[in-house]
Amino acid sequence: MTVETLAGLAILVVEDDYFIADELASSLSRAGAQVVGPVGALSDALALLDETDHLDFVILDLNLDGESAIPIADALAARNAPFAFVTGYGSSGIPPRFKTVKRLDKPVEIARVVSLIKKGTGSST
Repeated sequence: MTVETLAGLAILVVEDDYFIADELASSLSRAGAQVVGPVGALSDALALLDETDHLDFVILDLNLDGESAIPIADALAARNAPFAFVTGYGSSGIPPRFKTVKRLDKPVEIARVVSLIKKGTGSST
């Protein structure tokens, strides 16, 4: 993947597993993204959303240390911010209103994440 792949895109990573969050953040940075976070708690993610004016895409773990990330998804939907769920639990915890949101199963492959972000942001670089 070239450095320019996600150049200039602000990507928020919401993931409670330190190693997954670190790998996602590092890989996205290497692809040229401006990584926001990562954050691993519901309250921290909601606070960061309140403080952040612009996000191009959000990678959202569905389960944050036992708490549902659906309030974050609701906030993102209200902002019309593109996002995708990352989960190890399948689609069972996703409410019907979010059934059209893309979902990546853990373990995630960074190439799939980059491709999904490019499609979700309309980036063709």
